[in-house]
Order: sequence, then C-alpha cells, then structure tokens
Amino acid sequence: MAASALAASAAASQSLRNHEILDTVGTTAAALSLTGSSFIVLCYLLFHKLHKFSFKLVYFLAVAALLAPGHSACPATDARQPCPVSATTRRPGRPNTTGH
Repeated sequence: MAASALAASAAASQSLRNHEILDTVGTTAAALSLTGSSFIVLCYLLFHKLHKFSFKLVYFLAVAALLAPGHSACPATDARQPCPVSATTRRPGRPNTTGH
C-alpha cells in the first residue's frame, strides 16, 4: 500500500514539473513573439523604404499578432464562467460556446 502511495506521489510530482516546464516554454515563446512583432512594427514605422506591398502584408500580420489575444491571455477561471477576454471580444447576443 505504501509503495503505491509513493508511486502516486512521484507521478504527481513529475506531472507538476512537466506542467511548469510547459508553462515556461509557452511564456518564453509568447515573449519572443511579442518581441519579434514589435520589432517588425518598429522597423516599418522607422524605415519608409519598407512601405512596399510585400512588407505591408508582414506589417499587418505583426499588428494582428500584437492585438489578437491568445489562449494565454485568458486566466484560469472556473469552468462555469467565461474568460474575461473572450467575453469582451465576442459579438453581443452570441452564446459562449468555447467554454473559455
């Protein structure tokens, strides 16, 4: 009985460690994305030679990436309550079908 409790405790500890690693990777990726999108917008605004059609597409994608709230923007809430971000961005009259 004690061996199974010890194994369950070790599995829970490993699961928590895996969750922390994934959270760190996600936060790092989000920070790099924010930095890259900000750099693209800054370069577009500073260098007028970049105002070509192809770079304009990249610029608008970078702006969209900066403005679009991702899944990480939603704090962990109770499953019965909608995420505050999705609740403010969805159209009025539409039910919250995502559960976030």
